[in-house]
Amino acid sequence: MSIDVTGRPQESKNPTVNASRALRWGDPSSAPRLALGHSHWSLTGLSTSVMSLLPQLAEGGCELLEVNLTSDLLSTAREAKKLGFVILGQGLCVTAEETKPIIAAASELGVVGLNLHLGHSFMEPAESVDLVGETRTLADAAGITLLVETHRGRITQDLLRTSQLITLDPSLRFTLDLSHYWVGNEGEGNNSEKFRILLQQVLERTLVIHGRISDGESVQIDIGERAENVAVSAFRDNWSRAMSAWLTRAQRGDVFVFEPELGPWPYAQIGRDGREFSDRWRQSLLMADIGREAWSAAVAGLR
Repeated sequence: MSIDVTGRPQESKNPTVNASRALRWGDPSSAPRLALGHSHWSLTGLSTSVMSLLPQLAEGGCELLEVNLTSDLLSTAREAKKLGFVILGQGLCVTAEETKPIIAAASELGVVGLNLHLGHSFMEPAESVDLVGETRTLADAAGITLLVETHRGRITQDLLRTSQLITLDPSLRFTLDLSHYWVGNEGEGNNSEKFRILLQQVLERTLVIHGRISDGESVQIDIGERAENVAVSAFRDNWSRAMSAWLTRAQRGDVFVFEPELGPWPYAQIGRDGREFSDRWRQSLLMADIGREAWSAAVAGLR
């Protein structure tokens, strides 16, 4: 990364540096492609164990499992690798110091990338960029592609703040969880034009999408058996825009990840009996279908 006369970080002209901002595995000569992933966290709290669900995911074409790299889950990540999954690491870190054991575990596992929830929601943009820079230095030294998740309660707390971070560091790459911005703004924040302009900057830097849909009030809703509605259409269209932006710059061997991530309570809604309203496993399969539809639309739009 270089610095221009304004003092802002710029994309490096060195292709080996820019390569570290991509996700890659498998055939390095293959055309840019979509890979289906899944969140380990979203498999917890179901009636069936996580390990028994992994073969079903593999049969459905899932290649990647995102796992929080805490010490108690490292064995799970290793077992998933033995089953043929590639691992996207995850971590929740307030400081750069807290990222060190996560990055060490990611390096030992040979992850394809590391998705971090960084900082907290009260950090100023300059402080946040310093945190990203320190963390990226550590990740780059380990040869790991760093992604920052768009998430409430972190440095990406809201869309306006994230836009300010991008201005200061255009080389940011994201795991997009659009539901956080959608619920934070009750949709498009009563200013669709501004929302879409700011969101486009995030979409253009997205490498992974977390498949979850919000109605503007709840961060995670049940979409039924795919009855078309405003929320489904809006999310699919935005996911497709992210995929289109990625396709315009992708190189051979690059992989874009769509990953259903429907969490247990308190993300999942529950009744007075403490049980979830929704069949999260079935909903995850439907979410994957919508992700594939978004990809097909993105590919068709570039023809």
